[in-house]
Amino acid sequence: KKYYVFNSNRLERGYPRPLTDLGLPESLEKIDAAMIWGHNKKTYFYSGTQYWGFDEEIKRVELDYPRDMSMWGGIGYHIDAAFQWTDHRTYFFKGKGFWKFNDRKMRVEHIEQKPSAPVWMRCPRTSNEIDPPKRRDALVAHSSAIHTINYTLLLPTILLLSHAILCYIK
Repeated sequence: KKYYVFNSNRLERGYPRPLTDLGLPESLEKIDAAMIWGHNKKTYFYSGTQYWGFDEEIKRVELDYPRDMSMWGGIGYHIDAAFQWTDHRTYFFKGKGFWKFNDRKMRVEHIEQKPSAPVWMRCPRTSNEIDPPKRRDALVAHSSAIHTINYTLLLPTILLLSHAILCYIK
């Protein structure tokens, strides 16, 4: 029922304030997402099945709102986040997926949600896509001779020895 304004990680003086200060209805429990839409440079608030346009000059929602989310062709209800990316496309997120929105055609570019992790966090889609760690060698000085050992053997050996020492101490 309240909103917060931060400057970096510092809460601005006078906040939090009620959502009603923005002209949103008293019955509104929370905002699901907010964004500045690149298509018209306006701020929009989303909650549940509705959205509101916000007038930055008077700091209140516009009079002809709320509107149904169906106006954003193909975007589901109860979204989690929204923003415009550097490719000048708008992205809407819900759960583990997202929709890429075509601002000119006012509809999604793909009907089904795409999984967020492979696209936005570069996570593999399946465990089969995980590359094994690259082999790294380390130089270790021992008895004035330099030997090469494999890191993949070094770490488990250190952990095993540490565990053995801890068990011995107990």
